[in-house]
Parts: sequence; C-alpha cells; structure tokens
Amino acid sequence: MGMPAWLFRCQSFPLLILLLSQAIFSPVSFTSSVHLCPQDQNLALLQFKSMISLNNCSYQYPFIKIPSWKEGSDCCLWDGVSCDSVTGNVIGLDLGGCNLCGTIHSNSSLFLLSHLQRLKLSDNCFSSQIPSRISELVSLTHLDLSDSNFSDSVPQEISHLSKLVLLDLSYNGHMYLETPAMTRLVQNMTKLRVLSLDRIRMGNVAPRSLVNLSSSLTSLSLESCYLGENHGEEFPINIFQLPKLQNIQLSFNPMIVHFPKSNWTTPLKFLGVVGTGFAIKIPNSIGDLKYLELLFVDGTGELPNSIGNLMSLKQLNLVGNFTGSIPASVGNLTQIAEIDLFGCNFRDELPLSLGKLQNLRVLVLANNNFTGQFPNVFTNLTKLTSINLQFNNFNGQLPFSLFNLTQPIWVDFLYNQLTGPIPSDINLHAGFVSLDISHNLLKGTVPSWLFFFAIVKHS
Repeated sequence: MGMPAWLFRCQSFPLLILLLSQAIFSPVSFTSSVHLCPQDQNLALLQFKSMISLNNCSYQYPFIKIPSWKEGSDCCLWDGVSCDSVTGNVIGLDLGGCNLCGTIHSNSSLFLLSHLQRLKLSDNCFSSQIPSRISELVSLTHLDLSDSNFSDSVPQEISHLSKLVLLDLSYNGHMYLETPAMTRLVQNMTKLRVLSLDRIRMGNVAPRSLVNLSSSLTSLSLESCYLGENHGEEFPINIFQLPKLQNIQLSFNPMIVHFPKSNWTTPLKFLGVVGTGFAIKIPNSIGDLKYLELLFVDGTGELPNSIGNLMSLKQLNLVGNFTGSIPASVGNLTQIAEIDLFGCNFRDELPLSLGKLQNLRVLVLANNNFTGQFPNVFTNLTKLTSINLQFNNFNGQLPFSLFNLTQPIWVDFLYNQLTGPIPSDINLHAGFVSLDISHNLLKGTVPSWLFFFAIVKHS
C-alpha cells in the first residue's frame, strides 16, 4: 500500500515560502568606483569573519562568500554585502548557505552594523542561542535565520525589531518559543508579512497568543511546532480572515482548527492543515477561495459541492474520514493537476465529470469504498501519468478508453472487483509503464499485448 502521497506533497509549501521569501528578501547590490564602506563597518565585518569557522561543516557543495572579504578593500564590493548607494552604510548581509560554523556570541561585532536592514544567515551550522543583542539591529526589515542549528529559547528581545516584514526562524529543531516571547512578537511586529516558524518547539505557546497577528501578513507557516500541545485551545479562527493572507500552513500541530463559515481572506492560495489529530468539517464557504491553488486538509463529513468553485485549484490533497461521495462539481476544477484522496473513506460511484479534468496528471483514490464501474473518462485525460485505484470495490469491465492513452502512465487497479476479460484489441502505442490489475475477478486468456509493456501484474 505504501505511504500516502499527500505526506510528500506537503513539502510543496516550504518551496512556496522559499520563493516568496526570496522575492522580498533579495538585497539590492551597489557597485562604485569609490570606496563607500565606513571604516568601522568594514572592521566589524572582518572581526565577524575572524570569529566564524569555515572548515567544520560537512556540506557537499559549499558556496563560500566570506573568503572574498579582504582587509584594505571596500566591503561594499564583498560577496554577500550590500551598501546604501549614498552613505555607504552596510544595509544587507546575505550569508545564506555559506558553510559557516561556530557560535555567535553576545559581543559579536555583527551587532555593530546598526544600519543593517536585511540579514540572512540561513542554511549554516551555528551552535548557539540567538543572542538577545539581535534587538539592537533596529533597522532590520528582513531576518532569516532558518535551518542554521540555533538552539535554546527565542529571546523575547527579538520582538523589539518592529520594522520586520519577514521573520524566518524555521527548521531550527533545538530552538523553542514561549508564550511571552510570542505575545510580544505579535504585539510589536505590526508590519510583518512573512512569519515562518516551522519545526520550532512551541508546545508551551497558547494558540490564542496569535490572535492579533499583523493584518499585513501574507504568509504564516507553523508546521510541526507542537502548537497546542500543552494548551488544548483552538487556533484563532480570525487568522483565516486576515485581508492579505496568501499562504497558511498549520499541519502537524495537536490543536483544534475550525474554518470560518464566511468571510475568508480572499487572496488565499495555499491552505494546509493535516496531522492535527482533529479532523475538520469543510464548510460550504471553502468555495469562496477563488484564488486557492493548493488545498491540504484532514477532514470529516461530506465534501461540499462548493469545492467545484475553486477554479484556480491545482492540487487537492485530503486525508481523514469523509462520508458520502465525490461531488460532480469537481469537474469544474479545470486547472487541477493532482487529486490525492488516499484512505478518505469516500464511497459510491465516481462522477463522469472527472473526464473534464484535462490538466490532471496524478489521480490517487486508493483505499476508499468506491463502487460501481469506473467511468470511461480517459479520452480527454491526455496528461495523466499516474492513477492509483487500489483497494476499492470497483466492478464491471476495465474502462476501454484507458487503453488508448499514449503517454507514459502508471495504473493500479489492485484489489477491486473488476470482471470480464482483459481487452484483446488495444492501441499498441499505449504508454503503460506499470499496469497492476491483479486480485480482481478478471477471466479469459491473457492477451499477447500485455507482454509489450515494462511491468504488468494480472494474476
């Protein structure tokens, strides 16, 4: 049976965050024929370089910028450094993925760069707490410390950075955040647009402390934070109604989540809430999200007919224990490329409207209770590359249109109730990479065409 594909598809969201972060993080570089960098800032950077090791991390393909930093040269020309074109002050420092190791101490010369607006130290391997002196960099608008092995508590002083529009502390698995620090962060960072805290331990954070998050927020990512573990509270429903919110990832946190019955944020493009331990009833109001592109939800109850209003949807990944059938309105999802409903307990027959999904590439309906004959809908599904229908109760004959598809395709009808013979007259240009029709009730002789394809199971 294997692991459900949605568990891997959830990794799409960090990519979205990365792209969004890069789009608003990329510093402006300035070059000049004159020396711009003030001497004190030049010296501060050289001192920072001297305190950081470049040799102790085992990255396979390190990209190292700091060796370009030489005494007696203009720091505005150094790799990873950006300066103001008028004053020469250092305003940007991008050392992401530079193979840096060691400890950033509280007396680090890094904190002397008082004009710094953008600081990116992601994808390194520091072994220290974030020093409380980070609060002295009051001009910061972008701070990315993700995946850099920081540990211990997030200092409350970080909340003093009131100009931040991006804060990314994600994937520092040994770091934790407490309610007081979270409360201050929410209160003071009123300009915040991107907040990423994935894998930060937040078991002691009360979900209600998030209730007043910035109305400017466009992206909130809190995957695998243990949020709600020690507080049994609901996630604040008003977060889904923030006017500019485009992406929200709350998966793998033990807390109750309810979706609003009205007044969703209009711009929402990504919604991820799986693995919370509490299934969500998807309301009819979900259909109001006309820009939604990716939907990952651990749900219950019936899938509302309004799901067909999500005209921008490209991925539909559901888990949980649903009742009823798939509504015929899914045929309206003409942009969708992936439908993954693995193990969702859907039943009854599939709608003929599936045949309208001309952009569909992946269809996973395994481990449900579908019945009836699989509809003969493949004629228009010329982009389909994988279909997994195993462990259902489909009956009747194999859909003939399936055997006319010419693109490479994986097909799995394992453990159903299919009857009748295997078609003997098919398009020999059919693109089966794998075809599993075993453990059904098929009869008759095995046609010779089966042996033309790479992997076929029919017993």
